[in-house]
Amino acid sequence: YNVGTGNSYSLNFIKNYILSKKQINFKNLEPRKGDILNSIADIKQINSLGWYANISFLDGLNRCF
Repeated sequence: YNVGTGNSYSLNFIKNYILSKKQINFKNLEPRKGDILNSIADIKQINSLGWYANISFLDGLNRCF
């Protein structure tokens, strides 16, 4: 089963959000051959069991800090 919110967030969005909270140096690199450019969890199966994310993605990131 895929576990997630069913929403997609770009790496730049995540990087900028983290930078708004912490002073971190990121090393920006060009995409590599074979890198996944877009991804989103298909959560239909786990939702059919009654499981739904009750913590937003941004709240989850905040809990990391």
